[in-house]
Amino acid sequence: MKNKKVFIMVAIVILIIISIFSWLNYEKSGEEDFVDYTPAEELGEEQLRNTMITLYFKSKDKFELASETRLIDATMLIESPYDTLINFLISGPKYDMLEPLMPENVMLNSTRLENGVLHVDIEGELSELAIESIVCTLSELKEVNEVKIENFH
Repeated sequence: MKNKKVFIMVAIVILIIISIFSWLNYEKSGEEDFVDYTPAEELGEEQLRNTMITLYFKSKDKFELASETRLIDATMLIESPYDTLINFLISGPKYDMLEPLMPENVMLNSTRLENGVLHVDIEGELSELAIESIVCTLSELKEVNEVKIENFH
């Protein structure tokens, strides 16, 4: 009986020692894995410049807006982001399931942001859905709280 108690005590001590060493090795190996991590592929300059934009066009199936997401070079948005987005709308969608909303005679004169209000000076006849398309597209930008379209006929 005394031998059984000694055997059990020795077994428990051995298990505790093994557990402690396993835990220490696990902690140590986790740190090494993290420190030695190297990505399989470095991000190139082109990948760093890409950004997603959302444009709104007319759905072919319904008389409502549908979004089109594009991956573009972010440098296109540096000088005049609002003009760039409106010119994308004027150019029309890239996907066949969407239709353009801007008539051919539409021309963007200027845009200016004042206190969160983006003023868009645009010439040409715009439908209500075309105006909604402009507002929804430009409202995707954080700094734009309101869009006012001016001088349209």
